[in-house]
Amino acid sequence: MAGLRIFSDFACPYCYLAKAMVEKTGKGLSFSTIWVPFELHPEIPYDGIALTDFYPGLDTAAFTRKINLKAAPFSIHFCETKRMVNSGRAIRAAEFARDAGCFDIFHTAVFEALFTRNQNIGDPEILRKIAAEQGLDPDAMDKAIDSHIYESRLRTAAIEAAERNIRITPSFVVPGHPPFAGLPSEEKMLFLLKQAASL
Repeated sequence: MAGLRIFSDFACPYCYLAKAMVEKTGKGLSFSTIWVPFELHPEIPYDGIALTDFYPGLDTAAFTRKINLKAAPFSIHFCETKRMVNSGRAIRAAEFARDAGCFDIFHTAVFEALFTRNQNIGDPEILRKIAAEQGLDPDAMDKAIDSHIYESRLRTAAIEAAERNIRITPSFVVPGHPPFAGLPSEEKMLFLLKQAASL
């Protein structure tokens, strides 16, 4: 439980931006980070739905311009995404990667697939390709996911989120401090990381 815990969903663009912010802002600080899986919308079909159906009136081009202004200092670039994806299988695949000791590179690769290459991370074949590219065994990953071994882990994360009244991603938790919900400013991010480093 010690260190920084970040409740995150692959379908959330601000979680990808938060990852880049943590990596840049946290340079020179010593702290542990645990990304806690928190699937916000398990009801989304596996082939996804149009973002404008999920968020009526959303201007995807304007949103992309806005988030790329925030992303520019962190050397990441968002493509224009027009579909809301189901992140459930990707979340479980990341737990497989965590157990294999390569969570961080897989975590980044899934975000990049969705937000820089506009790939549907709800597609098992896309996830298999990402896994293979990161040195994981896609067959072993599929077997683990389909055996439902990660469900208790995800339920535990959901219970923790409920206990902390966490409802959005990203949400940041440092022991001994109230959770911070949403994407922080760079100043707030540095404050959070210094809190984590002081533990």
